[in-house]
Amino acid sequence: MSRVSVLTAVPVTAAAVLAIGLYAMKYEVARLETRAGHLEGYLSAQVETLGVLQSEWSYLNRPDRLRELALRHLNLVPVAVHQIGALDEIPLRAAPAVAENRDPLPRIKPTALPSAQMAQVGEREAL
Repeated sequence: MSRVSVLTAVPVTAAAVLAIGLYAMKYEVARLETRAGHLEGYLSAQVETLGVLQSEWSYLNRPDRLRELALRHLNLVPVAVHQIGALDEIPLRAAPAVAENRDPLPRIKPTALPSAQMAQVGEREAL
């Protein structure tokens, strides 16, 4: 090959590679734009759903509705004066007595397996 043909082939090859890259990028951008459109639609639907849920929450948490439900279902009565006391009047729990030589958390010791079962365990481990 002559020097002129090499100088011509390199730019033509580079132009072909760039054209293929540009073609691939064009379709990748189109695919991403389509996906972005779908995601925007999904996001707007989620925002609308969130608005509906917030409206329902506000409706269900109205004080008058909650008061009526509490009266109907909870059977609450006002606190009587004799039920109110000081914190000092609450008895403290006694600490459990632990013997000095006794382990507070007993440990379970494994029992010895018969030799036939030990052989089966060894065979399974070998597999």
